[in-house]
Amino acid sequence: LEHLSYIAELANLKADAGVPASGAVIESELDSGRGVVARLLVQRGTLRVGDAIAAGSACGRVRALIDETGKHVDEVGPSTPIEVMGLDVVPVAGKKFYVTEDMAQAKILAEEDGRLARERNLSRRPQITLDNFMGQIDADQSQELCLIIRADVQGSVEVLCKSLNELSVSEVRINILQAMVGGITEGDVVLAEAS
Repeated sequence: LEHLSYIAELANLKADAGVPASGAVIESELDSGRGVVARLLVQRGTLRVGDAIAAGSACGRVRALIDETGKHVDEVGPSTPIEVMGLDVVPVAGKKFYVTEDMAQAKILAEEDGRLARERNLSRRPQITLDNFMGQIDADQSQELCLIIRADVQGSVEVLCKSLNELSVSEVRINILQAMVGGITEGDVVLAEAS
């Protein structure tokens, strides 16, 4: 840290606080009293209450900014961790966030990210045809355990997925159909029945 501080001072490295904010999602959760709460790290620019932001497939208008001491603030500059409320869905940890000019642009960015995520998810999922399904039955191959994972925090979802995938053995293969933050919904039950 001393070395980085010394280099930054020598080279006069400074972040630009005058541009729209951007940064990364550190953690996010769905709080029953406050709604979606995202912990962000502002890497560039200034984030203000009322800004329209897009963070992965989530978007919204910043309703409140809470610093590390629990105080409400009106704006934060670069290199600042902050708790943000006002997003419509829980963003994935590690995603970038961007302040946009208006909510319409934020929604477009969020929808595009959601569409790309769905395409990646569908391309990873193996297609089952009648031929390869019958081949598996004839070969008496391993059984498959399909799971839907729900947790209160995105970090927990990622750890559960990683741990469960490591538990796969030759007799039983684990297939994670969906892994999200939040409570169990009717859609989850329908997906479980269909799978």
